[in-house]
Amino acid sequence: PPDGGVKGQKSYPVTRTKSEAIRLAEAYAKDIEAGEITFRNLAWRVSDDKGSYKVFGDLGVRKPDELESSFGAAGFALKPQEISAPFETAHGIHIVYRDD
Repeated sequence: PPDGGVKGQKSYPVTRTKSEAIRLAEAYAKDIEAGEITFRNLAWRVSDDKGSYKVFGDLGVRKPDELESSFGAAGFALKPQEISAPFETAHGIHIVYRDD
């Protein structure tokens, strides 16, 4: 694709630098761990992903091979009720929370 994205995937405008995104993700993870906000509420309020924010960051039940490799690795390494450290994919910086 002309925008440098992956064919068939939507791209979104860059809204911050990588280092800013990592700092924000770290702060958000701390807020979740401290019980100051839920992952669902945070995803709805601040996610740049125009698809998953509408469902409060819920990606549903997935298999590791259904997600980008770093996303699957981060998510499936978590125990229930854990949040990941920030990690990078082709779409940006993310944190993942495992519900069950």
